[in-house]
Amino acid sequence: MSTETLRCLGFLLDGPLQSWGAASRFQRRGTNHHPSKSGVVGLIAAALGLPKGSAREQETLAQLATLKLTSVLVPRNAGRGKDAEYRPRAVRRLADYHTVGGGYDKATHPLNIPRKAKGGPADNATVTEREYLMDARFAVLLEPRREPATILATVAGALNNPVWGIWFGRKCCLPATPVQPVIGDSREQVFRRLVEQCGLPDRGLDAWEREEETDALAGAHATFDDQPVSYGSGKSSGAQGREFRLRGVQLFRPTAPTPDS
Repeated sequence: MSTETLRCLGFLLDGPLQSWGAASRFQRRGTNHHPSKSGVVGLIAAALGLPKGSAREQETLAQLATLKLTSVLVPRNAGRGKDAEYRPRAVRRLADYHTVGGGYDKATHPLNIPRKAKGGPADNATVTEREYLMDARFAVLLEPRREPATILATVAGALNNPVWGIWFGRKCCLPATPVQPVIGDSREQVFRRLVEQCGLPDRGLDAWEREEETDALAGAHATFDDQPVSYGSGKSSGAQGREFRLRGVQLFRPTAPTPDS
């Protein structure tokens, strides 16, 4: 298929733990119910091997920003056995009471102790509460808003052979199955192939819960500050600092009942 005709890239985010925080700061590190744009693009940036804050990263993120993100919740089967009737498994939340740096001696283990904003070692352990989605699986669809995008083929190649590791929001959230990107000329075609990878019957996009990016903030169900411009820290000379922009999304519930309802 010619790269000029590519109008959709899709892949599965299938892992026992996922965490997609769009506004996680300080001690409270929550997760959205659907993948964040910053998390998905960050996964792609790692696969491409983009140095944080570099000119190459800024150029590529600008191209990825033109892509519209749709995430579709594709629940696992709660039924047991290969031929069991499909019963969607509920996605649950896990709250982890997490400490960093407790019990280390400053003289013998200085690198294991969290640093203060001014640079010195913290006196006590850093305590955070981190949320995760359990048993979640999403189909992610990326589409150019106007013309076909040649970058879709580049991203698909990187996901098949990533430069750096791929994880789902946090480094502890590893894939349970290969990402297996699919490219095509329509999102319906790509989504159908992703559902086939899951071994589930295809009932069309409207039969699944999905979160879809909007072209404008006005009228959106929700807005998130998760459109990445740069992942850099800005600490090195000439490097871009960390920066994000607002993005609007619409949430669509299934229009048809699931088989076990």
